[in-house]
Amino acid sequence: MDDYIPFGAAIVLLAFSPLLERRAKKAIMESIRQSDQQTAAGAVVPVHRTDSFIEGYVSFAIDAVQIVPAILLTAIGLTLAVPHDWAPAIGAVALLATVPVIVGVEAYVLGLDPQLYNSKRLAGYSLFAVISAAVNALCIVSIAILT
Repeated sequence: MDDYIPFGAAIVLLAFSPLLERRAKKAIMESIRQSDQQTAAGAVVPVHRTDSFIEGYVSFAIDAVQIVPAILLTAIGLTLAVPHDWAPAIGAVALLATVPVIVGVEAYVLGLDPQLYNSKRLAGYSLFAVISAAVNALCIVSIAILT
């Protein structure tokens, strides 16, 4: 049962990601609004200073910094959950296989336009949050089957 806890905890944290994202956006937007008070009255606001544009970048940045720890921690959790009577090489191979996955996912996400990335949401959740929750659920099922 203890083997399931890290994956369940990750899913619960991912479930709260829209709330945490809204709080981050609110804090950043408030900071920008305060700096906008120093802008001349009637001045045209450039597109990159609009709320929707900035919110898209915030969502992108939040996911971009989570990629490495989320994938690595899931891989470590899965490695630690492997039955002890299995060969230790299985864990080592799993962790080594994680490196190209991290590099690939990170390169893919960072190669996307932040506004396009933000437009791909499912019920308020980012694509990364949905995939991460699904992978953690798959880990729970895998451990249940293998142990």
